[in-house]
Amino acid sequence: MQSRREHHEPTCVVAHNLRTILTALVGQCDLLESMTVPGTEIAKKLAVIRRMAQFAVNEVKEHQPKADAAT
Repeated sequence: MQSRREHHEPTCVVAHNLRTILTALVGQCDLLESMTVPGTEIAKKLAVIRRMAQFAVNEVKEHQPKADAAT
């Protein structure tokens, strides 16, 4: 029978990879926002993308099974 850790391991890998991609997206938004004029339509859209990506990072973190869960 699979241990709890073995059962959750694929989910943990996917969650980790998703967090990595989303965190990179947040970073790129930060970089692009620093290169735009505040208050412009582009700056506003980047802020929305950044907020949604950060929200997704937080959701994945909150619901990610722990790799070190008891067996």
